[in-house]
Amino acid sequence: MRKLVYPQIKLTVSTDPEENKFFECAHEADVTVIITQDSDIGAVKQASTRTGKMIKVYSPGNFSGNSKTINSNIGYPAARTW
Repeated sequence: MRKLVYPQIKLTVSTDPEENKFFECAHEADVTVIITQDSDIGAVKQASTRTGKMIKVYSPGNFSGNSKTINSNIGYPAARTW
């Protein structure tokens, strides 16, 4: 499922201000998983969606290794960053 979102709030969760946009989009779209190789995004310990669900950040390797856990949230789309 694809969904175009326009973040309504500004978040400050990453040490790199340029990376906050990914969490702002995930927050607005109610996305619970972000997959990235970016260490600044991966260093974020806590972020949540607009409905209060926790946003988890995975590296590609960790994502494939945790597929059973992630698949339990199959109803929620994943945001991708490159």
